[in-house]
Amino acid sequence: MAYKDKERAREYNRLYRLKHLDEIKSYSIKYKESHKKDRIEYDREYYHKNREKLLIQDKKYRIDNRDKILSRHKKYNHDNKDRLNAMCRNYQKLNKEKLKLQKKIYNTNNPDIKKKSNRKRRALKINARVESYDDLYIYDRDNWICGLCGKKIDKNLKYPNPLSKSIDHIIPLSLGGEESAKNVQASHFGCNASKQNKLIGQLRLFG
Repeated sequence: MAYKDKERAREYNRLYRLKHLDEIKSYSIKYKESHKKDRIEYDREYYHKNREKLLIQDKKYRIDNRDKILSRHKKYNHDNKDRLNAMCRNYQKLNKEKLKLQKKIYNTNNPDIKKKSNRKRRALKINARVESYDDLYIYDRDNWICGLCGKKIDKNLKYPNPLSKSIDHIIPLSLGGEESAKNVQASHFGCNASKQNKLIGQLRLFG
């Protein structure tokens, strides 16, 4: 009997909410506005007490609703494009030195990404064809053998060691080469630097 009473009460509340939806929303907005400080304090306290639980819930929600979230973000960015661009430009203007320092630190910690970005930028600057590829794929494809001297490349050596890994354009960009997997080969950094823009060194079939 108690179960049926609960079901009737639940159904009554559902129908009441549907019938008075606008009134409930209006009251909720007014209540939140008049208790804004209390609500902020409550939310902050609740978050600190349940941080781990909320992080797990948030992660699960983002995984389960990935496509929905991406679609919502895409629509929001499209609808607010001009405002977001203005905010971005203003932030960059106010934080110029901070962003410059962050970029310098990132490039120092990620030299391979920086070099890849530079290759793409150079290619685009001279209107050369650009095709996306992964540097690791190139090294594995070429068996970590330098295409210029034929010797093994040590994976553990870091730039600027002359024997560290580097990506070489078989036909240099300045001579009409493209930024693509078929026009690059694994090489030593020192060998690549010595080659400059000459058409030398190619141990694998081109193409």
